Amino acid sequence: MTYSNRNIKLIDGRLRKILRANSDMSNIIYGAMEYAVFPGGKRIRPLLCMEMCRACGGDLLNAMPQACALEFIHSFSLVHDDLPSMDNDDMRRGKPAVHKKYGEALAVLTGDALLALAFRALAEIKEPSVLSGSLKVIADAAGSSGITGGQALDIKYALKKRSFSFLKKTNKLKTAVLFEASVKAGALAAGASKKMLLKAGMYGKYFGEAFQVRDDIMDGEYERSALPGKMRHRDKLVKKAKSSLDIFGKKADNLKSIADMLTK
Repeated sequence: MTYSNRNIKLIDGRLRKILRANSDMSNIIYGAMEYAVFPGGKRIRPLLCMEMCRACGGDLLNAMPQACALEFIHSFSLVHDDLPSMDNDDMRRGKPAVHKKYGEALAVLTGDALLALAFRALAEIKEPSVLSGSLKVIADAAGSSGITGGQALDIKYALKKRSFSFLKKTNKLKTAVLFEASVKAGALAAGASKKMLLKAGMYGKYFGEAFQVRDDIMDGEYERSALPGKMRHRDKLVKKAKSSLDIFGKKADNLKSIADMLTK
């Protein structure tokens, strides 16, 4: 989509600016951080953040600090996820994972540095109430009630038989919570009402669940006979996500288009 490509360029430009302005470029960790962040994926989380800001009546650029923080956090989680002590993946986005290129120890430090950089990005927010709200939402999504908590459950029960409800909880913490935080942070950037914030959270929740089902389908996690049912479930979640946006009217069209991408 044209609007996505344009905004991805804006996001990439700001990510690079923050990275260079707040890092020692002569230190080896800078190269590892840049390697982890660029080239990026679809930048879905920052796009959702900015588009929700627009849907709530704000200028999407007002959400850029939150958008960049979310992408740095996503990058940190991927670096740590790939480690041999966790998911043990050698490749990421078509190239060797950070630990394969720079070693495990530096990969751990790279993830730590990217997490810290996320909060440095949030420091650019000028409005105190927006800053405090964004800090809470994004910190919760990154910490023990979000990504890190999900990773901890993954490690503890990696070799044990896990129930569907347990897997659902783990996936929620590792994946869906950050999507929910993305849209909530965007709404906060626009000074959204409580009702708007509630609807934004509902969209993020259903979007995150649909995203995880789609990922599992693409990764071959389901038996062939179960695929039609899983695809119907994914589509229902997307429909619920889009219905949550009704109060925003046409300003939410881009958010609906992003959700539709999950069904393709």
